[in-house]
Amino acid sequence: MADFESAHTAEIAENPLWAATGDILYATGDDAGAILTAGDNSDILQLASGIPDWVATSGTGSVARVTSPTFVTPALGTPSALVATNASGTASSLTAGNVTTNANLTGVVTSSGNATSIADKALAIAKLADGTDGELITWDTSGEIVAVAVGTATHILTSNGAGAAPTFQAAAAGGTSLAVVLALS
Repeated sequence: MADFESAHTAEIAENPLWAATGDILYATGDDAGAILTAGDNSDILQLASGIPDWVATSGTGSVARVTSPTFVTPALGTPSALVATNASGTASSLTAGNVTTNANLTGVVTSSGNATSIADKALAIAKLADGTDGELITWDTSGEIVAVAVGTATHILTSNGAGAAPTFQAAAAGGTSLAVVLALS
């Protein structure tokens, strides 16, 4: 650049195009030069095929052009798409939309799109939640699974009629007892 400047000092001084504030003189080849007129205040200078050019930017603050920059409270707006492969932290205000699956499940658990179902009689007793020792499983009047509460050692399981869950109750008193007398002769 020094050779170019010394060879063209008079030309630079006499040419009014070279005198605009913010213009940049750059070499285009051996003993040849060009002027890049000043860009806008927020533009940044970049090379395009070896030629400098001003590029408009958006947002405010400094340009980050390093590997793995750290941004402090960036205002990213609402992205149209986001891939968060290695994201961490919390999502306290994140709302998930419809979840789309690419693979339909087959077997006792099947899915098609976002609908999943479990085949009839496909659950083993080991898959049920833990309960209390002595409880029995039944269904209430609305068809919901419920547990029959445990009775005491002297209680018996008693039906409460159609539409009501059975319960453990004390045996009714006053029933007929059968006595057997065996005579030895």
